[in-house]
Amino acid sequence: MVRLPPWLQSLRLRLGTVTLATLAVCLFLQLFFGIGVNLLRSPTLWELYSQLFALSLDQLQRGHIWTLLAYGAVHDLNDATHVLFNCIGLFYFMPMFESRRGTRATLRFLLLSVLAGGVLQSLWQLFHVHVLGGEAAGTVGISAAVIAFLAAFGWHQPKARVQLMFVLPMEARWLAPVVLGVDFLLFASGRPIAFFAHLGGYLMAWFLIWGRGDPQFVWQRIKLQVGGRKASRLIVVH
Repeated sequence: MVRLPPWLQSLRLRLGTVTLATLAVCLFLQLFFGIGVNLLRSPTLWELYSQLFALSLDQLQRGHIWTLLAYGAVHDLNDATHVLFNCIGLFYFMPMFESRRGTRATLRFLLLSVLAGGVLQSLWQLFHVHVLGGEAAGTVGISAAVIAFLAAFGWHQPKARVQLMFVLPMEARWLAPVVLGVDFLLFASGRPIAFFAHLGGYLMAWFLIWGRGDPQFVWQRIKLQVGGRKASRLIVVH
């Protein structure tokens, strides 16, 4: 068994195993590909990045199904803020989930939210290219999971006070919806935002937490809520 250095062991205990590993992978790959592609101009590393990690319709048609998950491990090589803000989001909100749910549940939540984001983004790309006649675009980044952990934090601690972008104070329950709303406005304005990847992560978080990962439970809960709302509108007159 490998013994970790004391400082790394302390960090693992503070953040959680899955959180620490996720941050380490994202930062390592950003440095690895950033140096190899941008500084060393390595065509081999660019092919590795674009064909084995980045998610696109072209790669899926080639049978690279793993990119539905692998895209979350890499980020925009020309924009350091992409990986920076995603890692900040994971650093603040993922440890709470891991301490509450445990290592295995956190890993499952992470992978499923990234997968849901990849699937929904790919469906949008399919529609965008073949129906709307738009240009295909690749997708990278772990933002789908970041949105999912933001949503989980809001559902676990809805009244907690947080600051959006360290500036705008709000209750935690509004954080993920507000971020999604801003993402949609940027997406609608033509910015290169993977809105549907973010939406997929949010919907998976909703399904796993609010719906307990059970479609039948989700359906029953929706029927109860709809029935309750209808009943609350009834006025009895004597």
